[in-house]
Amino acid sequence: MDWVFDLQAPNGIKQGGGVADHLFARNIDSFVRETAQNSNDQRRADKEVVKIRYSLHTISDDKAIYFLDAIGWSQLRAHLEAVAATKALSRVRIKNALNGVDGSEPKLRVLVLSDFNTKGLYGDERAAEPNYANLVRHVLMTDDGEAQKGGAYGLGKSVLWAFSDISTVFFSSLPIVKPVASQSLMADPAGVRFAGRSSLASHTVADVEYEPNGLFGEKVTTDRQLDWARSVRGESALDALPEWLVTRRIQPGDTGTSVVIPFFAPPGQTEESSPKEVCDSILKAANLWYWPAIQSQRLEITVEQVENGQVVDEKIADGTHGVSDFVKAWGTRSDALVDMIDEELGVAERSISVTIPGRKPTDVPGAIHNEISAPARLRVIRIDDSTSTIHGTIALVRGPGMVVKYLRPPGLGADVPGFVGVFEAGNRYPNPNPDHEKIERFLKAAEPPAHDEWNCHTDRIGLEYKQGSCARLSEMKDHIASAVREVLGTKVTDNDDGPTKLSKKFDLPGELPQPTTRLTMKLLRYDAGQQEWIISATMTVDPKIARTEWIFEFVAQVDNSFGASIPLTIKASTATSPSGLTTTSRGDSHAVQVPSGIDKATVQIIADASATGIPDLMRDRVKVAISGTAVRV
Repeated sequence: MDWVFDLQAPNGIKQGGGVADHLFARNIDSFVRETAQNSNDQRRADKEVVKIRYSLHTISDDKAIYFLDAIGWSQLRAHLEAVAATKALSRVRIKNALNGVDGSEPKLRVLVLSDFNTKGLYGDERAAEPNYANLVRHVLMTDDGEAQKGGAYGLGKSVLWAFSDISTVFFSSLPIVKPVASQSLMADPAGVRFAGRSSLASHTVADVEYEPNGLFGEKVTTDRQLDWARSVRGESALDALPEWLVTRRIQPGDTGTSVVIPFFAPPGQTEESSPKEVCDSILKAANLWYWPAIQSQRLEITVEQVENGQVVDEKIADGTHGVSDFVKAWGTRSDALVDMIDEELGVAERSISVTIPGRKPTDVPGAIHNEISAPARLRVIRIDDSTSTIHGTIALVRGPGMVVKYLRPPGLGADVPGFVGVFEAGNRYPNPNPDHEKIERFLKAAEPPAHDEWNCHTDRIGLEYKQGSCARLSEMKDHIASAVREVLGTKVTDNDDGPTKLSKKFDLPGELPQPTTRLTMKLLRYDAGQQEWIISATMTVDPKIARTEWIFEFVAQVDNSFGASIPLTIKASTATSPSGLTTTSRGDSHAVQVPSGIDKATVQIIADASATGIPDLMRDRVKVAISGTAVRV
């Protein structure tokens, strides 16, 4: 087998890397969310359970040399060295990978993700159809014919290459026969299929310019004397990689795919985690995001640690660890439910009506419909805040059984007792009807590429649905919040916005009229090591107001788009513009006094994330906001 990279196109346009790589959070839970969803979407119609195995291999010495030889390292290395010499963002990771195998005792970390009871990589090499070409070859291609599928953009697969320091992935698959009538559930008699793809940056090797993408397989020369590589089948595919790393045999129950990711590492990590730490993170993420599918016995996830071909540790995601309160709320028998929760661990249920706008004409038969409503199920359990790592949230779930988001319902304050809950909508609703199928399609369209939110600003919502999506989604979340208050026996309180709260909080003279001020902010980054959010906030006032001294006062909280505001402790703040100003602490808030003649002040704020109850895996996804007000001195 050979590596074949396309020659640079005559137009000379170059690429520094994959754009899709930057659409997802670069952490283990993002990796698990996307990869498990891809496998879950490929479930065979005749199989109840999709089985997924994450195997983290550490290989060294002769086994490492054997593996490198099997993946065509002598050819691939020339292209990697060429990219390492460019200004591509991936050059540092590639250099580190090359340095790691240059010693006398090379050591590699390889993750193998295998799924079973799935369809595998069937289909022609170049066809614009599932399944092989869409995963291995094409960009932004996906089979979106089923509403219950989790994916919709064809972007989730990019995490595979993002988690390889050499941006290279291999596929070993026993597929079904291309689904046609009665043959749709048969294993392909052609046997196992193997291929590899490298997704680098434009580069030059021996004065020859190449495109970013290369394929590993059987070299084929076209009529125009151009080379490309196609997948190999049968015995050649079985022998492509060491048997202890990945093996698939021609047995009907083994259809599925193994994805082999060499030089596995979360992108951007500053220190290498131990194999045990990586495996524990994968297991934790599996339970956090897939407990509904696991508890429904639709998904099994196993995580194993392997040293030179020998399994040293193996654990199965139980769909309970870290999320037991959610599972209890979800699994409580109907005859054990209460109407109002007046004690800890009591569970109540409410039906929430979900209304969606009409669907525009599309190329999907029978998809056009007017505004419709269908019920969703909300279950809430009262808990002691200290017993749950994600207290005060509602797990949002639709058909595939993945938690889309842990929502903090809007408008809930400190008067609400500790709780968690589960909101099941669309095809996840018990005994769904055709209207639930339409709700499922709408919620799927409302998810961005990372599938971690339901919002009205996706391209699909704008293209496929009539006006009203924003109002309907906001209404749904408000109904969830109202139902939570109702079952917990709390009254609705005033939900003033941040600036109004501040104006009441600070007893300072001469409050400025709100229309004359403007507050903008930007979340600069989340520092996982220090457990801090770093934020920049700017207050601008009317020049007429700036004729006298004024004070910019501010507090920090989790933004309402994530859920009800959670106050944050400001650990430190620094005035960055204009220079020479200092900030002072005023209890829960901080402030900067601005001299006359200056109409704008910018501060950098460090907010504490450690005591929020939001788990580490989610903190780089959370939206953090600054509320501020301006007052005259």
